[in-house]
Amino acid sequence: MPLRYLVPLALRTSGANTIKEQGSDCSPVKLISYTIFDLKNISKKSVVEEIHVNVNGLQLALDKIENFIPDGSLLVTYGITAIRQVIHPLALRNSINLGEIFYKFFNIAQFDDIFIKPLMPSSTTTNDCCNNLNEEICAICERLCDLVTNGYLSEDSFDLNKANHLIKEKFIKGENVNELRPYIDEVRVELQNGLCETEVDPSVIVRARGLPWQATDLDVAQFFIGLNIAPGGVALCLSAEGRRNGEALVRFETNEQRELALKRNRHFLNNRYIEVYRATKEDFLQVIASSSSLVPLLVISDFTDSASYKE
Repeated sequence: MPLRYLVPLALRTSGANTIKEQGSDCSPVKLISYTIFDLKNISKKSVVEEIHVNVNGLQLALDKIENFIPDGSLLVTYGITAIRQVIHPLALRNSINLGEIFYKFFNIAQFDDIFIKPLMPSSTTTNDCCNNLNEEICAICERLCDLVTNGYLSEDSFDLNKANHLIKEKFIKGENVNELRPYIDEVRVELQNGLCETEVDPSVIVRARGLPWQATDLDVAQFFIGLNIAPGGVALCLSAEGRRNGEALVRFETNEQRELALKRNRHFLNNRYIEVYRATKEDFLQVIASSSSLVPLLVISDFTDSASYKE
């Protein structure tokens, strides 16, 4: 069914807050701001809500957001770090069960190329970020208004079946198809183990080093919580004797998420800090080929009840 409400959301941690670095230093969240954007009434100005997380705690802050917004709403962020690099890792670390609202979001930065300048500068300082949290929410709302007014977004844009039908109908009539179908990011909390295809994108692979010897693929997935690992994307490295050597090759769904994975270098898994480096597709395929533990089956494993995760 068509989506009516979007929820612009932004947050600030006590550490780095630029669009690329937020969450890379494991800092706790200080502030979260959000509002409601009605696709049927874009001129309506909703109040920007601000939550001081260091006073209320992250659990209460996230519960308040979930309880406040209408059912079926979709979060809107500028960039993917707030959801993937901050909220999901912190929720796991603090044993917080996230509501459904935090698993899908619309990254409005994907429309930057049709505007003269980005919505937010990429090099904003921490102090500027804290002062301008409300301004970021307002800027997201203004951009949403522009996208709706110029025909790039509508309620039907988020109904993929209807959006595809409308685009096809316009194309057949020879009309200009100026609608950009929005890509909705989805955070997957399941690790999919399966046979890896031979064609592997070299820009989506990392090597994790320093893992506990007893670490499993589920532990590796927990370390990278919030980032989507491709099916069959965790390959535990073995020594010449067939024992795990504390390394793993990990393949992500996109290069953007691989870049965020690299920023988790020296984060902690249990009591050990893990080093994360770039790796090649040859490295990944070599480990896959030499491992007898990988079988051509698709197994869905929910790792939310696996070993504890700390940073």
